[in-house]
Amino acid sequence: MKQVLWVILLGLASQVFADCVPGTQTAPKSAFSIDEKQGYAIDKRTNLMWKLCAEGQTFNARLFRCDGQAQLYFYPGDRPRFFEFTEFNNWRVPTSKELRTIVEKTCTDPAVNVRVFPDTPSYYFWSKTTWMKPSSARGWAMDFKIGLPDSLFKTQGAHVRLVREVEAQ
Repeated sequence: MKQVLWVILLGLASQVFADCVPGTQTAPKSAFSIDEKQGYAIDKRTNLMWKLCAEGQTFNARLFRCDGQAQLYFYPGDRPRFFEFTEFNNWRVPTSKELRTIVEKTCTDPAVNVRVFPDTPSYYFWSKTTWMKPSSARGWAMDFKIGLPDSLFKTQGAHVRLVREVEAQ
């Protein structure tokens, strides 16, 4: 019985904690207004609304986690590939600058506040920003394993987390 409980607790801990060092958080939970019923968070610093889960995952409000497998996509750019989520239909791929605002610099693996964005894969997430010029074969992505931007070939797979603007509150 004790072994089963230990395995369950260890599994839950791995979903809740990233590798973080003490210090001032760059994306603290207090900076976000989280709607656990709908599965999004509003960054009060930027007035951006973020989906809590990557595309391909489904938010589980009861357990505050993202169920399922985050999908990999080729470079999405500005194409309207993603549609409605909750009552909003203007979700889009973030710019590289916007994506940097949710990086938690005191954490790695993943480099995000998992109390806001649970079950975030420690892998690349696309931005809609191209690398150098629009005709470039590369696009900017954020590596959420270490929290740094990188350029990827547009034919490489990376995850997507959607965002939308909200009016200042």
